[in-house]
Amino acid sequence: LKGLTLKRETLGEFPIEKIDPTGATYFGVDFASTTDNLKGDTDYFALAIGKAIPGGGLVVTGGYIDRIPMHTAMLKMQALAELHKPIMIGVEKLGGGRQFIEELLYSTRLPIVPLPYEGTPMKSKGQKFETVLDSAFSTGRMWISSQQDEYLKTFVDQWISWDGGQQKSRTGHDDALDGVYI
Repeated sequence: LKGLTLKRETLGEFPIEKIDPTGATYFGVDFASTTDNLKGDTDYFALAIGKAIPGGGLVVTGGYIDRIPMHTAMLKMQALAELHKPIMIGVEKLGGGRQFIEELLYSTRLPIVPLPYEGTPMKSKGQKFETVLDSAFSTGRMWISSQQDEYLKTFVDQWISWDGGQQKSRTGHDDALDGVYI
């Protein structure tokens, strides 16, 4: 299956055995609230895990994606942080993310960075995915791990099925893409 907007071949795979397990780890989080059941097909909580590589760049090694309530998302983040020891956790502060960040800052010691930074212009999905992410993957500044978990499989599916903004993806979601963008 080839993407019409974002191409599968752009996502270079980085050999898992060449990733330094002690290298710097980063999380990107796109929070979605499950409290409003009236919405129907709600978005997913998405947490992308990235490892820095020598010479610069980042390999998306996996992550977590599911529809879970805020408290469960906080517990999941803490468990993954204990396992991976991220030096920074970027959390999208738009929508429900603002309250999620407040809860994290008050009740954990995780290295949370609210994103986007104050004063940063808002980017459309096209700017995020087609300009920033596609460019990073195309130029070899970002890679996906050769060993893929469910998060990376979801990311690849959302990548190739994203149609430029008419619809989020074939599944109707782009949360894994947002997690990697953050």
